[in-house]
Amino acid sequence: QDAVRPIKMDSSWLMRCQKLLAKVQEMDASWDNIFKYPVNTDAVPDYLLAVPRPKCLSEVESDLSRKIHKTVEEFLKDLRLIFSNCVRYNQGRDQLIDEDCSLRIWAM
Repeated sequence: QDAVRPIKMDSSWLMRCQKLLAKVQEMDASWDNIFKYPVNTDAVPDYLLAVPRPKCLSEVESDLSRKIHKTVEEFLKDLRLIFSNCVRYNQGRDQLIDEDCSLRIWAM
């Protein structure tokens, strides 16, 4: 099978990713910005035991502006990591986000 070639993060794709990130941040604002900042591990001491690679929207925004993502896939992988971390940490606990919202996030 032919491998799918990664899409390089050129200026056109960077603008698209910034627009997508803005939409995600807008959705997050309606959830009290729960994904905007790093999890406070003083308040949630077991978080790093469950989540080995924490990520938040402000870090993704910073990485995007500093052009850390070399491909669109790297950017999308970081976005998905935020939400998979949420699911990983909250399994078996009261969910912070509903299932319908989770499905929309995973569809990104």
